[in-house]
Amino acid sequence: MGWARTLLLGDIGNRLDIADTETGINELRGRLSAMRSERRRTDAHQDAQLANARQRLDELEAEVDDLKLYVTALSELLIEYAGVPRERVQRLVGAVDPDEGAQPH
Repeated sequence: MGWARTLLLGDIGNRLDIADTETGINELRGRLSAMRSERRRTDAHQDAQLANARQRLDELEAEVDDLKLYVTALSELLIEYAGVPRERVQRLVGAVDPDEGAQPH
């Protein structure tokens, strides 16, 4: 009601206006607090997802490293015991991964 209440009720109206304003401020504080809590929960959830993704990435990198060792060992076995020419193995590896095929095994 604002000015009308102050004019009609005087000091009492003014006090009621102040009380209404305080109530509005308290409601805003509550909403801000709820928004902050929600943001903290969201941040914590995203942090947990990121940590899980990083852990999974580390596991996958370790698996890739192991697979590279297996392929290298099998390539050497083919060359040494099956008599497959090294160049042929390098061409095969190069067909799968051009960067790897260029390097001598």
